[in-house]
Amino acid sequence: MLDGMYEGKMVSETMKLEYPIDDIWRLLCPVSEYDWIPGWECRIVHTESGTNELGCVFQTDFPLDGPTDTWVTSVFEPPSRLEFIRTNSMRVIR
Repeated sequence: MLDGMYEGKMVSETMKLEYPIDDIWRLLCPVSEYDWIPGWECRIVHTESGTNELGCVFQTDFPLDGPTDTWVTSVFEPPSRLEFIRTNSMRVIR
């Protein structure tokens, strides 16, 4: 039982971008992010296709964000919907 050990906070964010969806969708991949995010680094843990897909798992280690994060692609519906679960020893972001 948790007995109040954890205090939860729900935060939601939706991004609406004013660019052609086909141009944006291909960039929303841990491998493609090297092409457009300065300083981007990740370690691919699992992917069957070599790019983002349902069940893709990767890790990032950005000290200002806290401990190493593990990301799991939990929704992958090209080209309209993409969701991740991002977790580390301090939090779960969904």
